[in-house]
Amino acid sequence: MNNYGCCEQKYINKKWRRYFMSHLPSHLEERCRWLTNSRDITKPGPVIVWLKSTFRTHENPVIDVGRTLSVKHNRELLIYHGVDERYPNASLRHHNMILDAAVDMHDGCDIMNLKYVLHIARDGAREPVMKKLSDIASIIVTDMIPLPPWSTWVRSIAESGTMPVVEVDAHCVVPMPLFGKSVERPYQYRNATKKLRIRRIQREWPNCDMNAEPYLGKLPFTPINIDEDIRKKEDRWNILKKCKIDPTVYPVWQERGGEKTALTRWRDFLDKRIGGYARRRNNAADFEGVSRLSHAFHYGALSPMKVAREASQINTKSAEKYLDELLIFREHAWHHAASLECPSSYENLPEWARSSWNDTQFDSRPILISKENLEISKSPSHLWNLSQTSLRHHGELHNNLRMTWGKAFPLWTKDAETSMSWCLDMNDKYALDGRDPSSIAGVHWCHGLFDRPFNPRVPIMGVIRQRDLQAHESRLDMKMYEAHIERAVLDVQKPILVIGAGYAGAMAARCLTNHGIEVIVIDKGSKIGGRASARSLEKEHLTYGTSMADAVPKWLDCTLETIISEEGITQNGDQLIIDRGPVIVEHLLRDIQVHCGTKIVSVEASNTEIVVQSDEGKIWEASGIILTAPLPQSADILGQMAPDDWKNSNYESIWSVLFSNDSVIPRSVIKAAQNAGLIPVHGSDNPSSCLVLHSNSEWSKKHLEKSRDEIVELILHQCRKFADNDALEWLDSSNCQGHRWRFARAIRVGSKINTPRIVMAGDAWGEPVGTVGGAISSGAWAAAELVFYLSNFSKKGPEIQSSLLDKW
Repeated sequence: MNNYGCCEQKYINKKWRRYFMSHLPSHLEERCRWLTNSRDITKPGPVIVWLKSTFRTHENPVIDVGRTLSVKHNRELLIYHGVDERYPNASLRHHNMILDAAVDMHDGCDIMNLKYVLHIARDGAREPVMKKLSDIASIIVTDMIPLPPWSTWVRSIAESGTMPVVEVDAHCVVPMPLFGKSVERPYQYRNATKKLRIRRIQREWPNCDMNAEPYLGKLPFTPINIDEDIRKKEDRWNILKKCKIDPTVYPVWQERGGEKTALTRWRDFLDKRIGGYARRRNNAADFEGVSRLSHAFHYGALSPMKVAREASQINTKSAEKYLDELLIFREHAWHHAASLECPSSYENLPEWARSSWNDTQFDSRPILISKENLEISKSPSHLWNLSQTSLRHHGELHNNLRMTWGKAFPLWTKDAETSMSWCLDMNDKYALDGRDPSSIAGVHWCHGLFDRPFNPRVPIMGVIRQRDLQAHESRLDMKMYEAHIERAVLDVQKPILVIGAGYAGAMAARCLTNHGIEVIVIDKGSKIGGRASARSLEKEHLTYGTSMADAVPKWLDCTLETIISEEGITQNGDQLIIDRGPVIVEHLLRDIQVHCGTKIVSVEASNTEIVVQSDEGKIWEASGIILTAPLPQSADILGQMAPDDWKNSNYESIWSVLFSNDSVIPRSVIKAAQNAGLIPVHGSDNPSSCLVLHSNSEWSKKHLEKSRDEIVELILHQCRKFADNDALEWLDSSNCQGHRWRFARAIRVGSKINTPRIVMAGDAWGEPVGTVGGAISSGAWAAAELVFYLSNFSKKGPEIQSSLLDKW
């Protein structure tokens, strides 16, 4: 079996391939791998080219195969590009790069008179498009990417459809169907593919002059309108907001993706800098010493055939070294992945490496660091922290330094499998070139793949090759490297203010801080927490706000793992039971400047700044604000900038009564409260002597304007009806205090405002409305939206325009 889930006999043998593929020239034929037994194009309907990872129109064998088959079989041609939300680490960063590529694909296909359509899975548009397209296709031609879930998706279409399905390699100079083996060392791959490689480097890529008729029939979905939906950044943002992706990993707005930029950058490197590559390539502080094209190859925006051919014509030591990285180390990784069912598995390490890790699994680690702290650059090593910051802020990490970065994980994690998993996940989450066979090979190399044992054995690393962080740091100009990595993500002179220190505000502040953006949090309460507040009663924590965090987004899992481990809270699916107060809020706001007991009374906005004033006359100047107060309170703060309907009730209200006692709560008290239609929540101790009783929203609305003392008496009266003697004694001897949550839970989405530099967040702005998860999501998206605005519109920068597609 191989990574495509088909036995070897399912693939056509060479004789059958020559018979069937006579319709294709040899340079395309050798790149094809068939996934179906049926290869005859007998159905009516278009030839559909399904692009997943090769977003270019120059030297693209996938498109060339589609054009050729379309003309030879007298079928129309459709180029389909689907952007899914289910790929690993789907985020704003990766989505934005893909949409850059989509704009260039549209323009390039337009020049070539090809029909290109784009679908983006999002709210209101999550239909199974590729499944529907397979029903009308005469054949599906798709790009080969030997990693799940992409390979799984292709296999599913091949197994469920009635048309032939063929994968075409557009990522490697030596085609994966032609070799596609895993060899132990890169030099072995170099030797085994030498003749195949030389022949393909030396020849020009043949121009495909097949004029396929574009498909003009009905589509089973409404395509994205490139010009109206994603070409302009403000339109694109409206699409991105509808996608279920991670909003905490921001686009690198200064880094444009797509074919035009890739061609421009390659030409610049070829003309000006490739001559110094051999000498400069290993110096991470020399930012112009490498091509910085890895993400262009990852997204298939740049043809490796073109790059290899043009670099080989220079015939210098530097060009040879560059070709070595491109054609040996990179393609070795791709062919290795193509030969495996699960390329990222720990079991793919050589036996000697796994044995070494087994021998050292109980070696004492100097320190164990949580995954969350590693993600935010909290390790003992300054160089490692800068490396991780480079990934998190800028989406890139110098290749030579990435190996040292990866080899540090075993020192701070409990075992090699955890080390590999975390290393790969952080690379794929933040790196623009992540989620790639080269990423997997690089992480696995850090743990012994494609290497040999190094004796004598040392603690933790065993006989795995070491790369010492201090030694690497001593070779770098650290001041230069630090200045480059710590350059501002956002070009603003003033901090961002977050008003409200509840779930939404805390999440927004954490996202901004994690991207190196200065933030100040202001809250009118005496403590942080908002509607997650708690009090210390009789040495216990009593959560008298929401005691359950529901609908928590999946992308917060890493943070929640740390909180659960440190605080001992209970998780049930996507719900968290919180009996120790605002632990999530406190965790998110650690190391962030917070001003409590400060009520904001006015906000003045202009196109250049925000001025905020407190009730005590203190003034802050800010680049932007994120306002998380309930809508009526926000309306008071914003004044005439707020819509009129914000002042109307958009919330459920809740009355709560807090009880504290020297004695443990009898079970009959809980039963009496439940029979009275109240929701009981006990304190953090077990057994507990503190209790809060929450009334329902209908009862609370009826008694909303009563005093606290009146509410206490009403709640006690309800409980006494169902209480036994033990319950009565406990209730009557307790200290009681009422608390009104006037804006306990949002019940509908707030109407939007369109004021520059002001973004709203809270449970009235996130989905599901009125949940903790909705509030958390809204905070993350609000922070991302404000950064989007400040990055793209507060200072107009030049748009990257190019006519290179016409030229190439």
